[in-house]
Amino acid sequence: MRVELITAEGPATLWMRKGRLIRFPQLTMPLLAALTPGDVEIHHTDEIISPVNFSRAIDLVGITTTTCSAPHAYEVADEFRARGVKVVLGGPHPTLLPEEAVQHADSVLIGEAEGVWPALVRDFREGRLQRFYQAAAAPSLAGLPWARREHIERRAYGRGVLIATRSCPHACGYCMLPHFYHHQHRCRPSDEVIAEAAAIREKALIFWDDNIIGNLDYARELFRGLIPLRKRWTSQATFNIVDHEDLIQLAAASGCEALFIGLESISAASLRETGKGFNKPRCYWPKRWKSKRMAPMNDRFQRAPKFLGDYPVGFLPHQLLLPLAPRSDHKKQVLDPECFPRRPNCVEGTAQPFGRFLV
Repeated sequence: MRVELITAEGPATLWMRKGRLIRFPQLTMPLLAALTPGDVEIHHTDEIISPVNFSRAIDLVGITTTTCSAPHAYEVADEFRARGVKVVLGGPHPTLLPEEAVQHADSVLIGEAEGVWPALVRDFREGRLQRFYQAAAAPSLAGLPWARREHIERRAYGRGVLIATRSCPHACGYCMLPHFYHHQHRCRPSDEVIAEAAAIREKALIFWDDNIIGNLDYARELFRGLIPLRKRWTSQATFNIVDHEDLIQLAAASGCEALFIGLESISAASLRETGKGFNKPRCYWPKRWKSKRMAPMNDRFQRAPKFLGDYPVGFLPHQLLLPLAPRSDHKKQVLDPECFPRRPNCVEGTAQPFGRFLV
């Protein structure tokens, strides 16, 4: 059996991904390959690196996509199906809108793949592929297989990508993480994470976590375990790390070079309204950041120029709230849908796994 795994990237964002700053290797498909039965032949196409080869002899296609790339992913899926190849869609956007996604696929994998993908492959082999697959509960991260890093193209990326945790303990009103991850923040056993990090040849690591300090005690334990490895690493966190000087020091000692941190807004009222009141704009003070390489994100347009002149902001994506799926703040009618495109191919929207969406 031959399976083609595709990390979809549409033309609207492909130009942006070419930049070095956010050209991180995605972990989804290398991890999915590790969950696939060993007798299955796997090929991975990362569209940031290379285009899809529709002529490849394959039996089953799996495509992961965010909202930005969904229209393009649907086109790819439609082309494969027109050639008689079965297609499975998964990832953030199909999880949020499975009934839409299944119009372009033979099956949709909703949410996380552990415990589900092997059953899907078995059903395909037996000729009884189901329309939808979804885990009944959040899978444990204990014993998580290591990603098959041979499916990360070395000529374009380093291969030092892994996870220590999934999701985030917060439930910000604009964020899709709770809906994707069963409303649970989970941690891998720290010794398993350290063992995987130690086995990676590269000196630079990327923890593809949504909030690596979501559990403060776990973060301290993890950072202590990383210190002897003498590696450099990057991840994502919430701004409340500045309230824990010991954690900042441990992160630095363990090799942390940068944290992507979502400031989201310089308006305390806006932050409270969206459930992120733990961000305190009055604490966005340069002295707290000295010698700390952070890349915060900010959204307010009118006061942003002065803010950017006074604060060491490293990365500034302006993003819009797109009401594509039920969420706690949709009742507020924040946006008029008529103002925005019907197809989300020109706006970075709801289903970006690391996105922040305030107006």
